[in-house]
Amino acid sequence: MSMRSLAAPVALAALLAVLPGCGAMKFSSSEPAADPVAAGNAAFEKKDYAAACRELSKAGPSAGAEVLARGGAACAKDGQDKAEMAFKSALAANPSYAPAMEGLGENALRQGDAARARDMLEAAAKAGGRDARAALALGDAWLLSGQCDKAQAAYSDALRRDAGLAQARSRLDASRLLCGTKKSAAASAATPAAASSGPSYGGSSLPSGTAQ
Repeated sequence: MSMRSLAAPVALAALLAVLPGCGAMKFSSSEPAADPVAAGNAAFEKKDYAAACRELSKAGPSAGAEVLARGGAACAKDGQDKAEMAFKSALAANPSYAPAMEGLGENALRQGDAARARDMLEAAAKAGGRDARAALALGDAWLLSGQCDKAQAAYSDALRRDAGLAQARSRLDASRLLCGTKKSAAASAATPAAASSGPSYGGSSLPSGTAQ
């Protein structure tokens, strides 16, 4: 290649180098990173829980308990194990934040740990929790533990929080039927033992030979 043919490209490169902004244009194409909290909240509103979980999980402790708990809720809805970590991070930011306790309790119930679910959900209620589904989960935890009266009280509380929560109504009715059946069976099983322990008067009959 001749010197003349090289002159034009070299001159063009030199010209571009001295023009304002041209040298920096090569390196200014990258856009600023998106705010994970804003992106996560937007995804949560759109019910894109997978994206909400992914973005809100990037938020640090400075994001606050509400944001971190929302991330836990998104992860739980998406069925991801990150929910537990997010709810614990929310409690680390605010140890008395009831929605985070409710989230941990519901998560424990999904994992089959009824005792831990009861502890967390009761603590959430004492901290001012008002989520009807958390009360529903507490009822389920008590029912799994065989505590019918406490289960019914929790289901009734869920209905007070949200009168339209059909699951609470159906579980309350089912628990009444189930617990009533258990009580009847227990009473029937106890009757022979009570009769064999000694004579008793129930008001319906008198021993034979006794004057009326």
